[in-house]
Amino acid sequence: MLVWLILCSFLPASTQAWTDMKERLKDRVVHVETLIHRGRWLWQNDNQDADGSRYLWIDLIAQQDTFYEPRVQFQARACAGGKYLCFEPLSLHNYYLTAGFPAGGDKYTVKLQYSTYVDDDDRFHWKVMCENENMDKCKFVPVRFESDGWLMVADNWGHDAGYSGGHYDATLGQDESIAWFRVHAPNPTDGYKEVFSNINTGDTPQDADYSTKIGVSQTETTTQTITQSVSTEIGGAFKAFSASVSSTIETSWETTSSSTYEAAKTITHKLKIPGRTKVILKQLIGNYASTFDVGDDQYMIVEEPLDGGYVRTEKFRILHPAPL
Repeated sequence: MLVWLILCSFLPASTQAWTDMKERLKDRVVHVETLIHRGRWLWQNDNQDADGSRYLWIDLIAQQDTFYEPRVQFQARACAGGKYLCFEPLSLHNYYLTAGFPAGGDKYTVKLQYSTYVDDDDRFHWKVMCENENMDKCKFVPVRFESDGWLMVADNWGHDAGYSGGHYDATLGQDESIAWFRVHAPNPTDGYKEVFSNINTGDTPQDADYSTKIGVSQTETTTQTITQSVSTEIGGAFKAFSASVSSTIETSWETTSSSTYEAAKTITHKLKIPGRTKVILKQLIGNYASTFDVGDDQYMIVEEPLDGGYVRTEKFRILHPAPL
């Protein structure tokens, strides 16, 4: 029995099940944080090699600022016929995370290399393997060098505070202790929230004005603005998650107008309230990372007769009418 217990105590470590996050991450914008020094994120820098490829630091930036910095926002796409992921920073179009070597060198490294066709080139193909769906502990596996045990790592050259300006390098290595990353790509949430209510105690219909916000707004006061990279990240999250089989949000986010993911605008509408009726108007509002609210042009109206009877509930759009 003692031998059995000893063997069991080693079983979890020896049979660690890693989950391939391809389906979870495709079409999403992600931020990548090293676990050897929290608060440091994968960051495109402007250093180039002779072939024009760019390199990557892992530098300090507050998490709430990563939504506004295209250099740390990486668009994940399914590639190689859907088998792997390719990563493109929002700051550099057609530059992809690459497992390779510096121009004229033989050191295994990570860089951003220009390409307009990545599907058949394994230099650009990656697996993101995580301990669980929370993606709190993950490793980036370069398909090109997978059989040799290479991983993307954070190299601080022996200095916890970083080297030459406080940088860590993103490179390739075989030391798993510096190969752990957290992938930040939260799933959005949504729900219908009351935005207007009124009671008509008269016997004839009554007109009422109400205002709603359509688009993206911050949940807290900030000097940051809703930029194109913010819209790209939030729109990708809602569209990808609403289309997934495990989605817990409305499927309509996948097909809603692209303007829904731009900076919010206040829209004023008119509503006719039937006589002897209480009206409650709810709007579909999403939330991303507890940082952004997204008001959709989708509403639910509830009409409650004051004298009892049938309560009518209906969903509708105003700016872009479509069946719901």
